[in-house]
Order: sequence, then C-alpha cells, then structure tokens
Amino acid sequence: MDDFDKAVEELNLIGEQSIKPGLERIQTAFDQMNLRNHFETVHVHIAGTNGKGSTAHYLYQMLRSKGQKVGLYTSPHLDSIIERIRIGDKEEQIYISPETFVKYFRFFKNVENLKNIKLSYFEIVTAIAIKWFDEQKIDTCIWEVGLGGRLDATNVICSSYAVITNIGLDHQEYLGETKKDILHEKAGILKKDQKVVSMLEAKLRPELDKIAKKKDIKVQYIDLPPTASFDTNNKILAKSVFENMGFSIGLNDCQSFSPLQGRMEWLMSNVCVDAAHNVDGMKALAIEMKKMKGDVSLVLGILERKSYKPMIEAIAPFVSEVCLVRGFSEDQHSVRKLEDECLKYLSKVSIMDMKNLRHYLSIQKKYNFVAGSLVLISKVRRLMK
Repeated sequence: MDDFDKAVEELNLIGEQSIKPGLERIQTAFDQMNLRNHFETVHVHIAGTNGKGSTAHYLYQMLRSKGQKVGLYTSPHLDSIIERIRIGDKEEQIYISPETFVKYFRFFKNVENLKNIKLSYFEIVTAIAIKWFDEQKIDTCIWEVGLGGRLDATNVICSSYAVITNIGLDHQEYLGETKKDILHEKAGILKKDQKVVSMLEAKLRPELDKIAKKKDIKVQYIDLPPTASFDTNNKILAKSVFENMGFSIGLNDCQSFSPLQGRMEWLMSNVCVDAAHNVDGMKALAIEMKKMKGDVSLVLGILERKSYKPMIEAIAPFVSEVCLVRGFSEDQHSVRKLEDECLKYLSKVSIMDMKNLRHYLSIQKKYNFVAGSLVLISKVRRLMK
C-alpha cells in the first residue's frame, strides 16, 4: 500500500459521514496555512439542495473558455478522492496529484496535533483544496458546499459571489424540518458585499430577501423556462453568475460543455446513471424518463439515512418496473422494505445482487435508469466500464 492509499484509508476510518457542523476546527486549520495568494483570488460559493455540483461544473467550463485559471472543489467523488480537487484553464485540466494530496494530508494531521483538534473527513479534504489552490495561483475558485452552508467547512472562504440553487427537504436531521429552516442554513454562506444569484422558488424568495437585507446585499433571481430540463436550468444559473462576473456567453455556446459525471450519464445506449438521491432529484429524473419512447426500468438503491417513501412515490409512476439492488453498501435500506413500498405502485419489482447487476443490465432491452444513491451509481459506473 503506497502513501496515498494509506492517507485515503485513514480518511475512510474517520468516515465520510462523520459530520461535525461548526467552523472552529476548519478556522484553526485555515489560520495555520500561511496563505499567499488566496485573498487575491475570486471565490464563488454555491449552496443548494440539488444542482450545485452541476452549476459549479458548468461555471468552471465557462470561465476556462475565457482563459481563466480556475479551481473547482466538488463533492462527493465517484471513483477517487482526487476528483474533488481540480484546476483547469483553456488548454488543460489537472487533478491534485496523489503526492500533493499526501503532502497536505500530513500537514493537516500535524496541525491537528499542534492545535489539539480533530478535523472531520470533509474538513481535511477542504483544507487540502484551499492549500493547493493557493499554491497554484488561481484566478477564480468555485466551491460547492458539502452540507448546508452556514456551518459547512467551505464557509471559511470569504467569497465574492454566492449562489443558492434551490431548496428541498434533505438532510433534515442537520438542517431543520422545513424548507424555511433549510434555507436559513444554506443562506449562511451570504456575506457583506457579495453578489448573490439564485433560482429559488418564488414562495421562498421573500425569506431569502430578509436574510440578504441583514447583510446589506440584494439577490438576483433567475426565472427559469417552465419546460426546461433540470440540466438546462443549471446551465442558465451558471451563465447568470458568469455574466455577473463581467463575461458574456450565449446559451447555445454552452451546449458543448460536458455534464458532471454521474448526472444523466449514458454508459450504454440503454443504461443511464443519475445522481438523484432525494425527492427533488427523483422528480427531475422523472421528467427525463417521460421523454423516453419505450418502457423504462429503474435500478434502485437508497441509503438508510434517506427517506425512501417520498422518493419512491415521486418516481414509481414513470417506470414499468423496478430492480432493487442488494449488497451495494452496508448502509443501504433493506431491499425488502423498499420492495414493500414499490409494490404499492408497481406489480413488477425484482431484487438483484450487486455482483449480478452487470449481466442484468447487459441483457436488458428497455431503458434502464440507475439512481437513488451516489454510492450505487459509482459502483455501477465501474462495473460497466
């Protein structure tokens, strides 16, 4: 096992789900970084329930097309942790190297010992990104919030632009029970003198305006075409941020930009993986399913911390059958529990072991959409390669 694998193993022992809200630890790490270029860099901070990763990815490509050197920090990853931290310009894109990742991982483990703190998985990776981007002298950095916003590790950044994509009911155990509660957590990224852009639903806008007014800033709202796809909406939002930064681009010029991996990604002519893992994500996926000419099958797995009933209710009417995947994660919902719920809407529900899924997908004639969990789609992507 090399040093990079050891670092990743140590992070995995901490646990990606070891969520510890609060900025005290990351601020302590930040203060030890001896940053040289960070405060001259333009920072864009993106929060929201769905679409923040795709919006960040499209803005990243737009800025690169204008010759900017751009840092992009997103989460979670599908294959390797280094996917979360990348830099691109007009000519090329690079990910943080395993060697650099290890160097800064060790740096922050020393900070932990020096300052008697214990950083979470996400805090360590965020700190590594801040340190590497500073070293690389970036023009613009784009930061996708991990969870919420107010107490997320990325909120240690002093950003010039804030983006709120939308608000849905997800991670309620951390962010609050209502959309208004969740909005307050996500709008915690707003800071004085920022430019703020959002595609928030109309009924939540007055609440966001109240929050912004306390910071003496205004929110620019984007009204989206009613028939546009979720992906197009993300492009429109990214384009609006891009234009607020002083650039211009036509929506047609954005068509060549690649979507984020795992978002409506076709692995075969009839197999598509999508990162939908909450109710709003399932609703967006259902819209895409309706465009298919022919039967649609859903290959589904849901992690235990997710509310599975509303997710199944949102998607089941749009599929002819569901295949539930067993054995993709130790933290997944019982397939029998999911089966009982699916049978309320469908007569064709099957259960498939993860190890047999490649064969199952390869012989199917109908369209197969794999969704419900990023862990599941990550494993399916590797299976189908």
